[in-house]
Parts: sequence; structure tokens; C-alpha cells
Amino acid sequence: MPKPIKKRTHKKGIAEQEVLSFYQRFRDYYEGNRRFVHIVAGILILVLIAVSFSIYYNRRLNNEAATLEYEGYKLYQGLYTTNDAKKKERLNKAYKNFQAALKMKSSPVRLLYKSYTEYKLGKKDEALITLKKLVKKYSSDSEIVPVAYYKIAMIELEKGDKEAALKTLDTLFNLKNSPFFKDVALFEKGRILESLGRKDEALRAFKILVDSFPESPYYSTALARIKNEEGPSGKKGTDKKENKKAVKK
Repeated sequence: MPKPIKKRTHKKGIAEQEVLSFYQRFRDYYEGNRRFVHIVAGILILVLIAVSFSIYYNRRLNNEAATLEYEGYKLYQGLYTTNDAKKKERLNKAYKNFQAALKMKSSPVRLLYKSYTEYKLGKKDEALITLKKLVKKYSSDSEIVPVAYYKIAMIELEKGDKEAALKTLDTLFNLKNSPFFKDVALFEKGRILESLGRKDEALRAFKILVDSFPESPYYSTALARIKNEEGPSGKKGTDKKENKKAVKK
């Protein structure tokens, strides 16, 4: 007679045993520490809710601030209006929008336009304060900060403080994290030095510009001033190596 076929008993796999073992340990721990587990779970849920709300709130805040900034920009530029008679009223509204946007979320662009609006409203001192706050708070910004330093120098110049303007232009020229406005800084520095009668220093600024920034829109004017001072066969380029070192600093 054929032998009856015995049913094989399948042994639980190692992985399955480990899962069951872990589950049993967790269950035992939970039974013995119900209160603690509930507290931890509650804290995790609260943290998750707080993080989700924070993300949602910041996103909404950014959107509202961006809307206010854009509305302020339109008012500042006078877009979609042809009534110049109400320019001051329009600028005041733009200022309020930039101020409100900054309270929601600060940014270098908003600070810059706030300062521009203050300047156009005749509030030069307030504009300087805003610009100095910008360059201090966002010193690593390589695009907006050079513009802000240039505007600071021009306001200082308008206020008659030429020495302060020269220092600001030097700071602009020596910015290490930005290649922008260096030729502008040299040209404006040269002009101010000329007005102060410091022709040798002015000439040096123009020479650095000519030697280091041949593509600059100020190149031709600076070169003309050098030739005017030294003549057509002047000493243009004699300090070229030294001038390039000045730019690299």
C-alpha cells in the first residue's frame, strides 16, 4: 500500500519571526507605559500640526507681501495712470504698500523700493536710514547691495557731504562678493575728487577705470579726462599692473 502523504508544517521564516517579536515587544511596552506613549504621540501630533500651520502661514504671508510689493511698484512707477497731478498721493500709497509688505516679510528689493519712494517724497534722511539698514542686513546680496551703496553715495553727495560719498564709493568698489558698479564707483569718485581739486587722485581713479573696465560705458569719458589732463601722449597705462591689483583687492 502506498504510504500516506504527510502534510509538511511550514516553519515561520526568520523575517516573520522578527516582525512578530518586535510587535510583541512593542505591545508589551505599550501595555506597561500607556500614559507615556499617549503623551509622546500627542506631542508628535501637535508638532506636526504646528509645522503644517507654519508652512501654510508663511506661504500665505509671502503671497500677501508679494502682492503688496507689486501694488507698491505699480504706484511708484506710475503704471496704468496718466494723472501726474496726483504724483505725491500715488507715492504715499506706494510707500504704505512697501511698508506693509516689509512688516509681513522683509527683503532687499522691498527695502530698496521703500528708500526710492522716500527719496522721491523728499525724505532723504529716511531714505539713507533705509538704505543703510539694507546693506547691513543683506550684506551678502551681490545684486541689490551695490545699487544701495551707489544710491547712498549719491544722496550724500546731494546733501553736500562729499567725503562721506567718497567713503561710500570706496566701500562699493571694494565689495568682494559683487562685480557690479565698480566702474561707476570709480567714475563718480573721480568726478568728486576733481570737484575737490584733488586732480592726481581723480586721475588715478580714471586710469584704474580705463585699464580695468574697457567695456564700461564710462570708458570713453574717463579716457578723455585723462588725455585732457596729460595730453594725447600722456602716461595712460603706465600703472596698469598696479591698477589691476587695486581692482582685485
